[in-house]
Amino acid sequence: MNENVSVYEQGNADFIKRPACGGAWEGMLALIKAGRSARQEDRKTGRCRMKTVHCVISGQVQGVFFRAWTRNQACELGVAGWVRNLPSGQVEVLAQATDEILTAFLELLRQGPPLARVDRVNRDFLDDAQPMTGFVIRR
Repeated sequence: MNENVSVYEQGNADFIKRPACGGAWEGMLALIKAGRSARQEDRKTGRCRMKTVHCVISGQVQGVFFRAWTRNQACELGVAGWVRNLPSGQVEVLAQATDEILTAFLELLRQGPPLARVDRVNRDFLDDAQPMTGFVIRR
């Protein structure tokens, strides 16, 4: 195993943590032991099924470190994509990961950072999105 990679075990999942967010696929990938996940099924074909979701978050979400917090959460989970403020006062997120990881990420977006108040998360899953790497804050 690469010396820059460390393995954790939490409950029923192994987590592989790679250094900082950015590059090809860095961050944390959850490999679910129990059941048949999309990630496990794709090992047979050697391809990973990634899903992409576009979100617009409404509420008190600007000026409360929402973008930085979102980037940190994405990097820890291994989510690729971007986050940016909208002129309307909302925050926009485009995120790509496996189904299990996106589910966890969307739940975190619904909660938001401590200073935020999330009223609504509108989400649309996108078909045929191009593969993304890293997670950045857009301005």
